[in-house]
Amino acid sequence: MGAEILVRADATGAETKPITDSGGNFEAVGLQPGTYTVTAAHDGFTTKLYAHLDLTVNRQLRLDIMLAVGSMHQTITVPAIPPALETGTSETTRRVSE
Repeated sequence: MGAEILVRADATGAETKPITDSGGNFEAVGLQPGTYTVTAAHDGFTTKLYAHLDLTVNRQLRLDIMLAVGSMHQTITVPAIPPALETGTSETTRRVSE
């Protein structure tokens, strides 16, 4: 599977995620004229961002995107553990013994 592509219209924030083929080729069709940002990402590779791409009427824009090998991202999930000390209140307690 190829890279994940995100095309975002700078003026409106509208996004489209075209599907890449096995060769990494993609087409983002039906875009309105304007300025766009294109992001390409894939696990194990650096993310590439192309900003302020100007798309005019009847124009095709070609990007030859090469992603460099990067570090793997790792997610560690830590379960919620109740706090040992209640810090949300300022109560004082005294124990009185006889």
